[in-house]
Amino acid sequence: FPVTIGPNVTKIVAPSNSYEEYIVNRNAEIAMLKNNPNTVEYLTDFLNGTNADYFSTAKYTQRQVYYYGALVVEALRALKGPNAEMALLKSISEGKSFEDAFFSAYGEKWENAKLNLAAYVSNELMKP
Repeated sequence: FPVTIGPNVTKIVAPSNSYEEYIVNRNAEIAMLKNNPNTVEYLTDFLNGTNADYFSTAKYTQRQVYYYGALVVEALRALKGPNAEMALLKSISEGKSFEDAFFSAYGEKWENAKLNLAAYVSNELMKP
């Protein structure tokens, strides 16, 4: 299942088989990220990343890329549902830039949305 986590990367994520499994997995993922800075600034930097940042350098571990990306996708799905995500991917496949496709799918500019997404993810990770 492909998900786009920023203008520079689409990642494959495997869904959970039940809501209960999803919650167990989500809690484990969050626990693994607790030792990272998890500030809005850190997560905004993450959302500004490139493929090299995500996959070729040591800037982020694969675990961070997957788990932060999953939380961003969770937030986007909560806002607009899975159809917006599919519309985003379809628009990109038809040649639109990520920024234009994101605006078409979510009705918000990526530059603004990533700050809100970083704040959401930071808030989720800062919870006790």
